Amino acid sequence: MTHDLQRLIDLIDQRLAAIPQADWRDDAGWRASQAAQRQILEDLKVSEGASYRDDGLGCALKLAGIRTTCTAGASGVLTNWQAAARRRLQTQRAA
Repeated sequence: MTHDLQRLIDLIDQRLAAIPQADWRDDAGWRASQAAQRQILEDLKVSEGASYRDDGLGCALKLAGIRTTCTAGASGVLTNWQAAARRRLQTQRAA
């Protein structure tokens, strides 16, 4: 389990780092960035069995038994999930 959580944390890091930062004033760039962030969630659903929802008011992600939410969109819920996974790893290592 520890190895799998670290692998998922690293995978999300790599995928988020590959998305160019877009200024909200650059509409096309911002939309492309948002679409790439949502694609990460879709890919995690297909390859890792994740479930997520985005109801326009916030996102929720469940992956590897960890559920997180965020009102800041896909990148926010992904980074929140990583933080929760890191906490879980610390707890496991301390036990």
